[in-house]
Amino acid sequence: RDGIRVRADQTGEPIELRAQPAATASVLVTTSGGNPIAGATVLCVDAEGNPLGTLGLATSGPDGRAWFGGMPRGTARVVGRAPGFAPAASALQELGPDHAIEFQLALTSGTRTTLQAFDRSGQPLTGAQLTARCDDGPWLPSLVLIERLRTDGGFDLGRLGRGAWEFRVNHPKVGNLTQQRTIGDEASVTVVLTQR
Repeated sequence: RDGIRVRADQTGEPIELRAQPAATASVLVTTSGGNPIAGATVLCVDAEGNPLGTLGLATSGPDGRAWFGGMPRGTARVVGRAPGFAPAASALQELGPDHAIEFQLALTSGTRTTLQAFDRSGQPLTGAQLTARCDDGPWLPSLVLIERLRTDGGFDLGRLGRGAWEFRVNHPKVGNLTQQRTIGDEASVTVVLTQR
C-alpha cells in the first residue's frame, strides 16, 4: 500500500513535495492540403516510438488541434491517424521544462491494408503485438496502426501510405516476425507473416 499513516499522538519530520516543471505540446492535424482533421488519435512518443508521459494520448478537436500536458523532457515526436487516412509521424523536437512546442501532422489517404500472422502450423497468432514503419522512418505503435482486430486473428490496418513498409509482429510464443512490403496505389493489400 502506498501512503503515510500518522497517528494523532505521533509527530515526525515535515515532508516536502516538489513538482517538476514539465513541457506542454500541441499538435495540428491536417490533410495534405492543410484542412484541419477532427477526431484524429495522436500519441506523443520518444525517438524509438515508446509513449511519453502520463497524458501522451489525445484526440484532435474540430480545429484539428490536440494538446499534451505534463510531458517529460527529452526528444519527442507525435504519431497519429484518423479514420480514412494513413498514419503519420511528425519531425522530432526537443521537449524541455516550461516549453510549449507545436507539432505538425499532415495525413494522407492510402491503401486499405490487412495483416495476418501465422505460426508454423498455419494457426493465427492471436494476442500478438504489431509495430510498423515506412521508408525506414520511426516505428509506429499498434495504437495508431490497428483500426480493428479481425475475427480470424488478423489486423485491419485501415489505410497505409505509399512506400516501403516493414512490419514487425511480436508474439510471446514465437518471438518476432518481420515482413517487408511496398505499398503503392493498389485498392487493397494483404500482408502475410508466417513463422519459419
